Amino acid sequence: MSRTSFIVLIVGAVLIFGGVVESLQSSKARQEPQEITCADLTRDGYGDNAHVRLTDFYLCDSTYVVEERIQWEKVWIPAVPRGSRLHEALENVRPRGNQIADILPGRDIRLIVLLKDVRSQKDVERAAARDVIQGMLISPMRGFSKEQRRLLQQSYPGLSFDRCLILVDGRKPATRTKTALLVGAGVTLMLVGGFLAYRERQQEREADWTVVNPND
Repeated sequence: MSRTSFIVLIVGAVLIFGGVVESLQSSKARQEPQEITCADLTRDGYGDNAHVRLTDFYLCDSTYVVEERIQWEKVWIPAVPRGSRLHEALENVRPRGNQIADILPGRDIRLIVLLKDVRSQKDVERAAARDVIQGMLISPMRGFSKEQRRLLQQSYPGLSFDRCLILVDGRKPATRTKTALLVGAGVTLMLVGGFLAYRERQQEREADWTVVNPND
């Protein structure tokens, strides 16, 4: 199999996987978001609509996980209900470093907000000052890689993904058209990659059976 056909097959598989994941995550969300407080969300869940406008929250900007390559790209930051015992403790003490685990142990974290396109501490502070965060709630087991989950559990010891939700800031549910296009494009590329691999194999077989007559 050539490099070209291999890449085409891989891209096709990635598109199909992405389309399926988008479909699964959007199946419990509506295009119109529901408004919900952080207290209600962490206590009762999001019901039948994972597309939300979150209010009355406090972002724990004294501790968060940064994903960076050349620069900051994403930030995972716990959120607790504003006015709650945890909020008051975090606001009064403003813990740093490992002290956060004494006030907000991983087992008590029920919501983590994923901020995208974050470049600095200032961007985090601006997000923390907002009154509303609109986005989609996703399952960490579907939406994150194994390495991302490991990093979060390492940063927040005791964190349970079975009891924690991830709110992706700014994300909207995928339409059926989008998921259909992703899956359709993936299937098409898989077929093209398979055809290229088949043609390459046929050409190899023909080359193996080429007879050279030196008298011709």
